[in-house]
Amino acid sequence: MISPTLAAQLEAELQQHRKYIVNGIRSHLEHGDDIDQTTFNQIAESGDEAVADLINDTEIAQFGNELAELQKIDAALSRIKAGTYGSCIACGTDIAPQRLQVQPAAARCLACQAELEAEQQRGIAPGATL
Repeated sequence: MISPTLAAQLEAELQQHRKYIVNGIRSHLEHGDDIDQTTFNQIAESGDEAVADLINDTEIAQFGNELAELQKIDAALSRIKAGTYGSCIACGTDIAPQRLQVQPAAARCLACQAELEAEQQRGIAPGATL
């Protein structure tokens, strides 16, 4: 279990990072993409639709990454409120404080995270039995 002092410090970091992510998402929604619609249309009309599609796909992927990061942060903040922060959601063991300092939204211990990533690389659904 992590100390209450470290938990408070990491909660503050998570809150700060959450604000940063939310501001980025708001910016995307309010101001559109970094590339304005006129420029996008000019690229598409020039016959290079592949470039226009790539730009569009990149923006969508970035937005998706921001939303996924926001979900991880919110889940970590929920675990803090529930008193389960610092415990692996897969096996229940303590997550190393050093890991949480580097990755405050971490939900799994290193061993369980490595196993999850290996399963994902093999195309196995997380938690599936073979």
